[in-house]
Amino acid sequence: MFLLVSLGLNVNPEPTHECDSREIQAHCFDLSSTGKTCYTLPGKIGGKRCTEGWQNIEIIKQIANTKQYLCDNQGCEAI
Repeated sequence: MFLLVSLGLNVNPEPTHECDSREIQAHCFDLSSTGKTCYTLPGKIGGKRCTEGWQNIEIIKQIANTKQYLCDNQGCEAI
């Protein structure tokens, strides 16, 4: 049981933003007003800094082999 609980606590959500200069990605629950701090935990805690500002990660998804969508943390749009 302890093993299951410890494994569940170490699950990281998919990254939503990236910092090119530091070559890192992170799941940002929120960004600072300047866009340079990514809060990796709810309640604006656990911040990671990026000098040039965090950029949304865009992912191309294909649904049912017919339509493609460009997605980021704001949603998806057909391409």
